[in-house]
Amino acid sequence: MRISVDTMTFGGVPVTSPARAVVDMLRYRGKFGDEPAMKAVKDFITAAGDPHQMMDIAREIGCYRQIEPFTRSAEEMQSAIPRRPL
Repeated sequence: MRISVDTMTFGGVPVTSPARAVVDMLRYRGKFGDEPAMKAVKDFITAAGDPHQMMDIAREIGCYRQIEPFTRSAEEMQSAIPRRPL
């Protein structure tokens, strides 16, 4: 199994975990833009996501240095953003 790809498929396509989706948004923010990428981070943290999952995924796929500032910000945002259940 590939990193952070859930076993569930939708239309024959593997579905990634929320943490992996956020990492991908951050990796491709030049294509998607900074605003959608930061909204993805905020939504992930608000939904009780763990920034450490993002860091682990980024390390495993080789983009940790690229997204590290965002994961550090996500850690700081955790205490400031009210959480909602997943």
